[in-house]
Amino acid sequence: MWLKNPLNMVTVSIGHDSGRDRERAQTSDRYMLNASALPDNVTLCDSESRGRILEMLVSEFRTTFTDVEYEIDTQTRIVNAQAFGLGSSRFVRLYRGFAFHPLVSEDALVFTLLHETGHHRARGHRFAGDPRLACDCAADKWAVGLGARALCRCSGRTMNLFNALDSLDAIIASIDAGTGYVSAAPTKRSQRPQACWAEFWPTQIAAEQRQRSGADRTLLLFVLIGQRRGEMGALIPIGGGADAEITGRLNAAFNDSNIVIVRGVVAKENLFDGDHHLHRVAYRLGAYPIRTYSGDDAQGKWFYFLKNILKDATHGGVPTAQSIKSILSYATRNLNVSRVVFGATQGAAGVEHYIYPNNPVTDADIAALVDSTGTLSVALICPSPLPNNTSPIPNQQGDIDVDSDGNIIERPPIKIFTPKSLAPPVLSKKKRTPPKKIKVKKKATKRK
Repeated sequence: MWLKNPLNMVTVSIGHDSGRDRERAQTSDRYMLNASALPDNVTLCDSESRGRILEMLVSEFRTTFTDVEYEIDTQTRIVNAQAFGLGSSRFVRLYRGFAFHPLVSEDALVFTLLHETGHHRARGHRFAGDPRLACDCAADKWAVGLGARALCRCSGRTMNLFNALDSLDAIIASIDAGTGYVSAAPTKRSQRPQACWAEFWPTQIAAEQRQRSGADRTLLLFVLIGQRRGEMGALIPIGGGADAEITGRLNAAFNDSNIVIVRGVVAKENLFDGDHHLHRVAYRLGAYPIRTYSGDDAQGKWFYFLKNILKDATHGGVPTAQSIKSILSYATRNLNVSRVVFGATQGAAGVEHYIYPNNPVTDADIAALVDSTGTLSVALICPSPLPNNTSPIPNQQGDIDVDSDGNIIERPPIKIFTPKSLAPPVLSKKKRTPPKKIKVKKKATKRK
């Protein structure tokens, strides 16, 4: 491939071209703990033109938004874009399956980068599980407003928002259909899927210049008509929802209020010692998916991952399970930790799952993960999608944690939380409707 780390762009390889990863990619599992990956029959646009456009965009965004680090993953076929934080650093990453997809236009790349930057820059509502990141609606509003104007002032870059949304609609529809190219309403271009718009880059520049005169009006129109799609803020959700559900329940179990409950349990029973197992702890905390995902046993795969993959993973000579237990033990022992926020991001091939950076286990290393708000960030680096192997929910009598002598060490409450108790409340239509203002009639005063 042409791209050789221009502008110090990070190239993160997960090795989908290897035999094992190709076999995994051909299964129904398309996720990072479930992340959407392209089928092998989809040809990406690896032209020099596309590469130069990405170079320019990354350079413009780095110059405009200097507090955010931008990365292009040039190896994996993951179809996604992601905003995340590691320690005090803030990142935006485009994965190759998205950045080089023939259905993704230049306008879509600009909007996606703005949207992901908006998660870091926008004010207002935050994600419940990670207060560092703005919610999708806030990120969208920032992207088409403050973000777009800042980018235009600094670099002259504008976009046609409707073109961007058409492109994103097409790629999301193709993923929903399980193909690389099919869109809900195929156009002539989508009927010729091998043709990449970047191959005609000189004419694209001229077309873009013609469009720029109406770009600001398009952005304003978008703000006035609201979101074009109900799910636009999510772009292409990681794991199609399964990962979001898992991290959401983990974050809820260790949020500002529930971490107090966990501390009370740990005071009587050390959940994070060597005799307790992560799959069992996750069951007791209610931190597992219960929703139905078409063609995917998310719950079974999650427990298999905890029981068989994460249990044996090591990094830098440190078991990953030990690092996770050390981090959670630190969080329950130190009152300066207000909450624990979990996340997952793509890592390099040939490296097992680990906690960034380098599976920390000492109090000093873990303390560095706590920011000024009391948020302890746990970033799981994932090298490859999960296999389709599953394990049953660990509520059997034979799957209870015991000590080295076989004595049961679990103490009530066995179920600390349930998945439903960790789910955000669903407001009724009546509660979602703002109350009407009651007009108070003024009594007429009689003149004496």
